[in-house]
Amino acid sequence: MPYSHQIKALEAAKARSSQPRATADTLERNPQIRAQVLGTTTGGRDNPPPPPSGDTPSRAERQRARGGGSIDWRDASYNAQIAALNRALADFETGLSTRVGRYGEDFTRGIRDLGFRAGEGFVAAPDILGFRNLEEGLQAVRRPMARTMGEDGQETPMTAAQMLGGQWDYEGEFNPFSAASRGTRTSRDEFAGRGTLRSSDFAKSYAEFQDRLNQQLEAMETGRGRFFEDALTNLSSQRASAEERRAAAQRDAMMRAAIMAAR
Repeated sequence: MPYSHQIKALEAAKARSSQPRATADTLERNPQIRAQVLGTTTGGRDNPPPPPSGDTPSRAERQRARGGGSIDWRDASYNAQIAALNRALADFETGLSTRVGRYGEDFTRGIRDLGFRAGEGFVAAPDILGFRNLEEGLQAVRRPMARTMGEDGQETPMTAAQMLGGQWDYEGEFNPFSAASRGTRTSRDEFAGRGTLRSSDFAKSYAEFQDRLNQQLEAMETGRGRFFEDALTNLSSQRASAEERRAAAQRDAMMRAAIMAAR
């Protein structure tokens, strides 16, 4: 091979090996290619930029001549990445929604067994996938403040019973086997057998029993709030991560398109 041909072959190999490292420079040094990759043209639709000099049209020029106008950087690799990201996020959301629904069922069953009837408008498991953002979801599941002022002039958090908007079923009208109804019967029978049902001892003992029930309900409601806060935070994190990966996949695809257009 003549020496001049060897020099040209070496220069061509060097140019090919440096292309991946010069991706950013390709966009900066070639406004036409950069505009096509980004979906714009320097001269507008009616006044496209002049083609580069030379007899052989570039890939970008051939694509634009076919009517593309701008380079379609959404290649097969990008489409596969986006499909995988969307599928993974959808699977996560489906699994999370299932766990939330089951938690709501368990919570409803738990307070019923305790002897508490929640209000008709109470929803144990809100649709966390329907919230527009993390702040909206947290505001919906966190316990609001009571509207009435305390003795010290400060607002105080609602009790669990107030939050659930219901009442205790001590008499067992709706669930005679609940903890509240069974405890009430046991306490009454015990003091009635001693003839002290109307004594202050019975009133004190029964009040302590009611306090224990309220403490259990309070603990359950606190746990419910923490569960949904954790679920919402996890959901927000997964969605943000998926969005970052989509953006990274788009940048990589645009870089690949710029390299191909520059050849």
